[in-house]
Amino acid sequence: MKDFSKNKKIRLGIGSAIIISCFLPYLSFKAQYLYGVQIAQEATFNVFDMAGDESFLYYLLPLCGIAAVFFSFKDDLEKARYAFIASLGIQFITYMISNIDNLWDWAGIGMYILFFGNIAGIYFSQEDSPSANTKVDSE
Repeated sequence: MKDFSKNKKIRLGIGSAIIISCFLPYLSFKAQYLYGVQIAQEATFNVFDMAGDESFLYYLLPLCGIAAVFFSFKDDLEKARYAFIASLGIQFITYMISNIDNLWDWAGIGMYILFFGNIAGIYFSQEDSPSANTKVDSE
């Protein structure tokens, strides 16, 4: 690990966080009340709970995270960036086909980690600067 550049360590951490975020609550619904009577219970769903016959795209999210980690480890930055972009695109497509009006009201911690992790992964999937790879000798 100490031979890895700073950006590579960040990319590997972000890809791992994307994989872990699939097991965290993706959507979180609060209990709903009507005139003091509870009409819906609180519920949380992770990515695998959301996946079904019509929304198989949710299964691709952890696969994109695995691909991002693999390509980051192999220093194939272009393919790692494509994996992060694909994950962000899948997240956008699943939002568009869902019938939730304001998704951020229902978002769980898994959705936030996935969204911001993909953006950070795209940012850090660029060529490392030569200064990032230099080692400082301490005397």
